[in-house]
Amino acid sequence: MAGFIFYLLYKLLERDNVNMLVNLAVLCLGLVTTTAYLSGRPVMFTVAFFTLEVFILSGWAEESGQSVQSRRGLIWLIPPMVALWANLHPGFAVAPLLILLFLSMGRTTRDRWTLAACLAASMVAIIINPYGWRLYLMPLETARALPMLRGLTEWAGASGWEAVVWGGLVALVTCGLSLRRQPLPVV
Repeated sequence: MAGFIFYLLYKLLERDNVNMLVNLAVLCLGLVTTTAYLSGRPVMFTVAFFTLEVFILSGWAEESGQSVQSRRGLIWLIPPMVALWANLHPGFAVAPLLILLFLSMGRTTRDRWTLAACLAASMVAIIINPYGWRLYLMPLETARALPMLRGLTEWAGASGWEAVVWGGLVALVTCGLSLRRQPLPVV
């Protein structure tokens, strides 16, 4: 799961910056900040799904790159992803908020209507879960229980150095898997 997350992060970075050294440094910083969430806990799904949603929506918002048809196709992966996300972790509540954030970035009226339809489909995907509309209350209930959960030591992540070493390894593998390999002088 961590490899998937950092592969998506690298692809996001690669859209804007072709310098693999800079991308590697940013990935290492990203790993240091998310280490506590990459320990096999359900919150790992929230990190993965959030990264995937940002990847899809940022591809939707960019001017060039993918064709319009493929962008329109990828956007419809979000509602089923949100349905699965809602069954795995209460962090699903950020999914509709992220779509709302990108709604203002639609270039045409058709783009904005497509994102609005995706938002509506995501909201319905959350409601059709076994808990129905009550699932929207779960993040509020979790936030209310935070003072009681602060003493849990099992949420402690790995040490900082371990995170940097593993982050560097994941970033190197991710760079190696990249379709856009850079010649050594560019790096």
